[in-house]
Amino acid sequence: MPSSAHSCRPLPSRRAWEFAALAVLGVAVAAACGGAERTDGGDPADAPHLDPSAPPDAADLARRVHREVNRARRRHGLTTLAWNDAPAAIALGHSRDMAARGYFAHDSPDGESFGQRYAKAGFHCRVPLDAQRTLTGAENLALVSRWEVVRRWTDGREEKLGARGPDALAVRAVDGWLNSPPHRANLLRPQWRTEGIGVVVTADGRVLVTQNFC
Repeated sequence: MPSSAHSCRPLPSRRAWEFAALAVLGVAVAAACGGAERTDGGDPADAPHLDPSAPPDAADLARRVHREVNRARRRHGLTTLAWNDAPAAIALGHSRDMAARGYFAHDSPDGESFGQRYAKAGFHCRVPLDAQRTLTGAENLALVSRWEVVRRWTDGREEKLGARGPDALAVRAVDGWLNSPPHRANLLRPQWRTEGIGVVVTADGRVLVTQNFC
């Protein structure tokens, strides 16, 4: 089965949101990313101003994304996924690395893949797909903004008009995955039994979410 390459690229501006999916059956079989978050003019007086110094708790947000994933799986008649601390730690490490080094991709700038991250952590995933094939894990990525609306002025200034709460951020990440075929395939794959979520919220309001399955 041919592998699918995914190159590193810088984190987009806080106005953008992106999703990336990778599934592995011994080799990579799916990778995708794309999408742009809507910006809106609007009247600043019509929207609540939240304190930008009080971002959502990343660990709590990871659990909320996990709950939203399981809600989606139940809606599709699938078993729910148990939380697994091992892939959660791997996922958190990757989200932190993307935030620290300013990229958004499955492979790190020095070429480390998510399968290598599993191996480095001593985590081995083997999930039967059929009589001949075995799943060795999968990864979804999401990059969403805390800010609901950004007003951009002709002189280049930007104004944040409102912030998403943790539940809205979790729904936005999962809805984005569900609306993209490769991510949806990962999230709704019936064979998975566990997952881990790792979230980082940057100082400028970007929320990086890594989802690892087994």
